[in-house]
Amino acid sequence: MAGACNNQGMPEDRSPHVLAATRQVLWGTLTRILRRDSFCAVVILVLVLQICFFPFIWGDSTLLESSRNVESILPDGAWTGGSVPPQGWRGPDAGAPAWESEPYISFTRDQYLAEHRPPLWNPSQGFGAPFAANMQSQVFNPLLVVLSLHLTPATYNLFLLLRLLVGGLCAYFFLRLFLPFTPALAGGITCMLSGYYILYLTMPHLSVDVLAPAVLLATERLLRDQTPRTILLAVAVVWLVLVGGMPESALLVLSFGYAYFVFRVLSDRALRISIFRHAAYSALVTTLAFMLAAPLLLPFAEFMNLSFDTHQAANMGGHVVGLLHDKLDLSIATYLIPLIFPITGGNSGIRGYFGVLPVFWGFSRSFPWLAARHYERAPATLR
Repeated sequence: MAGACNNQGMPEDRSPHVLAATRQVLWGTLTRILRRDSFCAVVILVLVLQICFFPFIWGDSTLLESSRNVESILPDGAWTGGSVPPQGWRGPDAGAPAWESEPYISFTRDQYLAEHRPPLWNPSQGFGAPFAANMQSQVFNPLLVVLSLHLTPATYNLFLLLRLLVGGLCAYFFLRLFLPFTPALAGGITCMLSGYYILYLTMPHLSVDVLAPAVLLATERLLRDQTPRTILLAVAVVWLVLVGGMPESALLVLSFGYAYFVFRVLSDRALRISIFRHAAYSALVTTLAFMLAAPLLLPFAEFMNLSFDTHQAANMGGHVVGLLHDKLDLSIATYLIPLIFPITGGNSGIRGYFGVLPVFWGFSRSFPWLAARHYERAPATLR
């Protein structure tokens, strides 16, 4: 079939028309993206992080605990910025990331890039010890794998801040299922900068803790629509929790998610009608996620039986460390006001702190409900 020709019988050049059409399509797509609430939320959350952590993103500051907070190569850290000693720790436990998780990342990088093999064994720890099986190494955590490909103080800062961004975005998307844009965005910012996340910013278990909103989001999406997309989302979230590197946090986060699942099913009549179908999909998601994480969970289970740790009663003279708790006295106030009492011994003053805002918003949400109940019980003449 002959193509179009001009008056001189030469083929017509359609490239300007194709470029114009392509430009129009791209501009229309960009316009639709910019008008979406989710895009605006991402931009705002990123800007908030830029403002709060500007010296660590664009300056020469670092969040590495081994740099100046604890003893490493030098008594005051690997770099103290001159003769000025460090003024104090950023969080309640600077030793854990400085002496363990930060060297773990460097070893993971060497195994992936230099040795070209998965980091399963650490020959430099004692006479050699399992590395991936200790879980805290997070060798299969996607964010940490990307970090290990180009490990610098700047990329380490971005790794820590990306964890906060993941928590804030997932909180926003979860709240957006129930609330308008502005309150959902406020909830995302509050979650991203919550006291617990900031206090334990450099700790390894935060890789799992920030996924609590993601678990709620995946659970709610799965309850509303059981499509392959929502099933894959739920499987991915549970898998990320399992390979995040902290079994204790994974147990708490997944238990919280299952508790939310039970609450939603029992409190919603439409969901209660299909309770067995929802339970089957939840079991399917859990099974698939655990199967995908089995290459990490099975070595961990074997390592638990062979290793010495303070979580097993047999290693602690019969004492179950997990049952230790604070006495019910004035120390309960530290859950809201962490530094109300003097810091003594090894107590950092923030061991039970979970934030003031959750309590405030919880009480403020209950006030309208109490007022409505009081209004309903009041005599008609007093209404």
